[in-house]
Amino acid sequence: MLMVTRKLGYREQRELARLPDTIEALELRFAELEGQISAAGFYARGHEVTGPVLAELAATQTRLDQALERWAELEQLRGQ
Repeated sequence: MLMVTRKLGYREQRELARLPDTIEALELRFAELEGQISAAGFYARGHEVTGPVLAELAATQTRLDQALERWAELEQLRGQ
């Protein structure tokens, strides 16, 4: 595998600097949602309550995956 390194542009540097905080916030939110889902009786509440929580959990997981991918991509470009 060829490793590409280059100097990151200003926007990429700023994005890279913000990503750890973004990832941490997403991980915390994901954990909160998982806590709600694993609470006793969560699924007994009905779809009008559980549906939005499950949808937010899926969306948070997607955003977290994207943030982690982007962080890895920027780190690779930076050469570390």
